[in-house]
Amino acid sequence: EFAVHPVDELYAGALFFPFERTSEVLHAWSALQGGLPDELMSWASLLHFPPIPDVPAFARGRSFAVVMAAFLGSEAEGKALLRPLHDLAPVRNSFATVPPVVLGDLAMDPLDPLPGHSGHALLDGLPAEAVDAILATVGPGSGRGETLTMLQFRQMGGALAREAPGAGARATLPGEISMYTVGVVLDEASEAEVRAAVADVETALEPHRAGHYPNFVEEPADASTFFDPDTWRRLREVKELYDPDDLFKGNHHIPPADTALAHVAAG
Repeated sequence: EFAVHPVDELYAGALFFPFERTSEVLHAWSALQGGLPDELMSWASLLHFPPIPDVPAFARGRSFAVVMAAFLGSEAEGKALLRPLHDLAPVRNSFATVPPVVLGDLAMDPLDPLPGHSGHALLDGLPAEAVDAILATVGPGSGRGETLTMLQFRQMGGALAREAPGAGARATLPGEISMYTVGVVLDEASEAEVRAAVADVETALEPHRAGHYPNFVEEPADASTFFDPDTWRRLREVKELYDPDDLFKGNHHIPPADTALAHVAAG
């Protein structure tokens, strides 16, 4: 069930910085986390735009560190909350008071699907040492900065962290930051390079891993690790009640309760 909230306008946009300034940008963005209100959502990305017509002319074939945000409040309040980032003097600033429909194009996602390989982790935070580890892995001067088309850190917390009775099996997510990274794969050589870069990013952030957002897990995984034991048990019981023959299988399989118990016994 979805509740629609009436919103006529909000303060939203993106700040673009040269890729060479990634360290300043990520450290400044990370320092803001924990002090922002629920009304503000932000995400920081390292973006390497391909030289294709779908990409806006100013970004085509270029690389940036980008901070995007949306704030359910006034422009003056939003600017004040994001002041440390505005003070870094971005080369492009698209923030303005806009109708909600503008959010659909804010991320500048490609119009057509592209082949790629991705990685993901929910993090308990992004402290300075984690930022430095990422910079050493895929930042400017690493020699592999453009291997990954996008490395993105999304602000979490807020309502996503507050459990409410009866809210369902997947109403909350652990962690304060969601990391998602993807690289375009065009041939075997690029696939090997992208997979290695993704693995190194995940390794660099492993000390801060808090869990997974299942929608971002794009390879076979044990679905029981996405839920606490009580929730996993209830999901298996629901599966047993409505689909005891296990006809319907999602990407992350939840077996019927009896089937799961049989697997345990067999093991």
